[in-house]
This record gives sequence, C-alpha cells and structure tokens, in this order.
Amino acid sequence: MARTSQRTSKKRAVFYWRSCVSQRHLEEACEYLVDALGVDWPSVEARADVVAVLKGRLRQAERGRLRPREECKPIRKDPELYEIRWTEDVRVVDRDPVSGLFLPERNVHVRLYYAERDGESWFLGLHGHEKRFGWSDVETEAMQDAEIARAASIYRQEAHCCWGVPELQEAHPRGLENTPTRA
Repeated sequence: MARTSQRTSKKRAVFYWRSCVSQRHLEEACEYLVDALGVDWPSVEARADVVAVLKGRLRQAERGRLRPREECKPIRKDPELYEIRWTEDVRVVDRDPVSGLFLPERNVHVRLYYAERDGESWFLGLHGHEKRFGWSDVETEAMQDAEIARAASIYRQEAHCCWGVPELQEAHPRGLENTPTRA
C-alpha cells in the first residue's frame, strides 16, 4: 500500500519550521523559500505575491487539504519525509546579469521537505529549494536527491534538540530522536 501524508487527510496540524524561535513558523519558512529562489525582485509587491502563494499552500497543509501527488507526495528514498510541491503557481521575474533588464516572467517549481509523526498534531518543515532541471532526467534527479539528502540530514541530526523549535522542546524535553516515526 502506498504511503500517504496526513497533510492530505483533512486532519488539522500545526506547522513548525526548524530552528524558528519567533513563533512565526509560516512566515520564516516562506522567507527561507523565497530566499532560496535567488531572485532579484523587481518590486516589493512581486516578492509579496510569491510569499502569499507559498503561505497559502502551507495553510492548506495545516488543514490537511493538500492534493496527493500534485501538491504533496512521499519522498521515494526516505520513508520519513514528504514534500510539498508548487509546480505551476509560483511565477518570478529574473534580471539579466549583463543588461540589468528584467526578463519575461517564468514559472518555478518549489519544494519544501517535511516530516510528520504518527500521533502528533504537528509537521515540521526541514528544507526547501527551487527544483532545477538538468539536461537529462538523471541529472535532474541527482540535483533533487542532493536537496533531499540535506533535509534528511537535518531531520536526523537535530531530532535530539527537537530541531531548535521551542514549542517541540517544551512538549518533548528529552528530544525526539528515539521516538517512533511513520512506517
């Protein structure tokens, strides 16, 4: 049976962003994702529009209303991780490095890797990036696998301190490294 995320089950959960101490988890995750795009934004409004799209999808995830496969899917090489996907709704404008002129708007694919645990009413954002496409499917997969490996490393190495999230540290003062995860 294929594994599915609780973020597609209509069950509500709280989103936490790793190392967020401000209690502004959605905002900090969106800022991280926007920075990961590496765009020289033509205006504050253009950046704010992208933040709103990212935040909207994360709010859907908190309500458990993501569409399986399209917006959320399990990571094939790591059974404890999932990805939230933006494939057609994030549009950016880049600046030509030579002329300084803005280029035509383009669509970007964004990925946010997260973990969830059975019996918990939260899910944890670990790492995000713009999905890049190589010259071949093999090259594209290798680039994405490197990003997934980064998320997996964060997940495993920071569990003992609840990923630097005070709300989780308060609930789990001994950390979470030895607690069961989803099978």
